[in-house]
Amino acid sequence: MGAQFVTTQWSQVLAARDGADTEARQALAGLCEAYWYPLFAFVRRQGHNAEEARDLTQGYFAYLLEKDVLQDVDPAAGRFRSFLLVTLKHYLSHERDKASALKRGGGTQTVSLDAQAAEDRYHLEPGDDLTPEQIFERRWALTVVERSLARLRRESGEGDRPELFDHLKGSLTGEEPHTPHLLTMIGPWEPQRT
Repeated sequence: MGAQFVTTQWSQVLAARDGADTEARQALAGLCEAYWYPLFAFVRRQGHNAEEARDLTQGYFAYLLEKDVLQDVDPAAGRFRSFLLVTLKHYLSHERDKASALKRGGGTQTVSLDAQAAEDRYHLEPGDDLTPEQIFERRWALTVVERSLARLRRESGEGDRPELFDHLKGSLTGEEPHTPHLLTMIGPWEPQRT
């Protein structure tokens, strides 16, 4: 078949850690993009205001780069997001203990992120009693779903039936529980006779 599986999360992490400069930067940018909002939501749920959470989240990614923290990641030790949460908690604790702010970003590549869009998204989070860890896990799961739907949309647009994704999206997301039967979209099916 012509379809290829996307790079696994661990292979992306290892590419960010061990890859050649260009490959490592691309892999790290992808990881930052994927995890930035779930980590931002975690920091916000810790009680930080929007500006503090934005600065702390950006600072955390700078910390990952400056201290080469990814060298400590071990796929056998568990999930990458667990590693991120542990190191983020350590970073936040360290930041609380520091009397002065760190200067961030010197010589590092920044990833363009829309902080206002993140804050707008955060205000749409349901008012519940979830812990910061639970909000991180929820946001990470939703990020995976959003990215998967975006990929499906791209792939269906490349095929011969781009309208099929738009028609079936509601069934995939649960937004439309009564989507017409698939056969109405693809035409009549006739069983093969032998």
